Amino acid sequence: MQALSIAEAATAPGSEREPNPETREISLLLSLALAAATLLVYLPVRGHGFTNYDDNAYITQNFNVWAGLTWKSVLWAFTSFDVANWHPLAWLSHLLDFQLFGLNASGHHQTSVLLHAINVMLLFSALRLGTRQLKASFLVAALFALHPLTVESVAWVAERKNVLCTTFWLLSLLAYGWYAKQPSWKRYLAVIASFAFALMSKPMAVTLPFVLLLVDFWPLERYGRFKWNHHKQLILEKLPLFALAAGSVWATLKAQGVEGALNPASFPLQLRLENALLSYIRYLGKIFWPAKLTIAYPHPRWSIQLWEAALAGLLLAVITVLVLRERKRRSYLAVGWLYFLGTLVPVIGLVQVGSQAMADRYAYIPMMGILVMTVWLVAEFALSGGLRRAIVIAVVSCVVLILAALTMRQENYWADDIALFSHALEVTSGNNVAHDVLGLALAQAGRLDEAAPHFYAALEINPHDEMAHANFGYYRMAQGDAAGAEQQFKLAIANTGNRHLAAQMYADLGALAWKRHDIEAAKNSYLESLRLLPDQYRANLNLGLMFYERGDLPEAQRYIERSLAIFPTSPGYLALGRTLHSEGRDGEAAAAYRRALALTPDFSLAQQESKALTLPPGVR
Repeated sequence: MQALSIAEAATAPGSEREPNPETREISLLLSLALAAATLLVYLPVRGHGFTNYDDNAYITQNFNVWAGLTWKSVLWAFTSFDVANWHPLAWLSHLLDFQLFGLNASGHHQTSVLLHAINVMLLFSALRLGTRQLKASFLVAALFALHPLTVESVAWVAERKNVLCTTFWLLSLLAYGWYAKQPSWKRYLAVIASFAFALMSKPMAVTLPFVLLLVDFWPLERYGRFKWNHHKQLILEKLPLFALAAGSVWATLKAQGVEGALNPASFPLQLRLENALLSYIRYLGKIFWPAKLTIAYPHPRWSIQLWEAALAGLLLAVITVLVLRERKRRSYLAVGWLYFLGTLVPVIGLVQVGSQAMADRYAYIPMMGILVMTVWLVAEFALSGGLRRAIVIAVVSCVVLILAALTMRQENYWADDIALFSHALEVTSGNNVAHDVLGLALAQAGRLDEAAPHFYAALEINPHDEMAHANFGYYRMAQGDAAGAEQQFKLAIANTGNRHLAAQMYADLGALAWKRHDIEAAKNSYLESLRLLPDQYRANLNLGLMFYERGDLPEAQRYIERSLAIFPTSPGYLALGRTLHSEGRDGEAAAAYRRALALTPDFSLAQQESKALTLPPGVR
């Protein structure tokens, strides 16, 4: 049999009941077609690099990830609160990618694209098996595959956690459908395991137990199998899942507290509620009209008008009432809408993390609910066939092609930081984050004169912008203004609750103090940096070198060895060799020099130091 076209997928689903092997073969062909279309549309992403916005924290400057897959790094993945989250499976995926591809960004991008393609196929399978409606399920998956709102999750390597979480989210739905057909503890374990993996990829999955209660209503229709007083059984069977969700919430709040990601003082409850109401409407708007998409949407803060939030709340309430009134005739409307509202709750800003008002990546899972509502309504419209069917086919074909074109255009903005954040400034206003990262990207490209106005602009928008102060400090250093740089680094520390940034600023202050020969100030700055973030190889190495210069060889050796334990480098082994040589331990010094040369064979300083050693015969 011929595979159905995308346009034909808009026709009425009522006749699709998959009773025979031929239908399963068509399903397989359609699934492969979805994967092929996804990989084709996202092909340009493989040529992109890393961004300096979170990709540095996750990969390019994270030396735990540079270790690749080792027992030590796996242990770190399960115990780390880095980047304000506990998501060990996301870390494991980055560790595996670094093991395979190193700093070749193409490999990391291809992994994310592959996961997105898998998610598209899983969504198709979950809907097809749950509803037995092949064409409508195919269209939902196709729209999800090609929608521009998914670009941020796929093209941003740091958002690996999002696509990976969705993989296990959809596997959880499939496992639950399998369990619901014939409940047993073995099948229930599959649900628990897949849900646990979703949580360990990204804590946004905490809403899944509530989603399963929606799925019980439609499409599984499990409520109809019980009398009203037995519905509590459906809730009781979810209790282990609610327990897992509660544990994930606890771990996430702890991680965000440790990393200083929560800032309730800057975002009072009233402001968070108003922004949440408006954000729901904005997400809806971007699903149906995906224009002006960007990586950073600045928070409107107190510019929000009360009437705007009230109108948004009223609109949400009206839609909710309407879909609930249709819950018997069109169950998919209530389920799709409540799915959208509920899955956005963890990221809608009621608990404000960061300074963004909203984010495209947060719509990756929730938009599925709106797509289901829309496609099932369109399918119902096409039921009568004839002219209606022809109109639906034509419109759906155009929509899919337009979405694919918009997605490919959106991908182009992710080619590098300059393109990405220049676009952010084009489509938003008052965006200090975009100014911060664009200015840094321009400075790193050697375009200092173009970078400076962005640092000024960021501070004009938000005088307490810690990243702007940090970047301004680096700009001052490049100008040779050490005093100005020191002032900006101190301002960055005073305005941040992020221990990673504060630790970096203290390390930079230590380097400035060392350069001006203020050894005591340098030592104190480095020690404070390591108190905040012990696993810094450069800060440990520099502190070791300072103790070496002061003649405190035991302390020098201690910090240098700490540095090498975090990230082995040839300069680190050179410093260790010199320290050991000064202690009269030339045999061990020779071994350190050999390690330095093993890492960098043409390291001339290590070669010279090694040759200068006087060793007994046979030791070298």
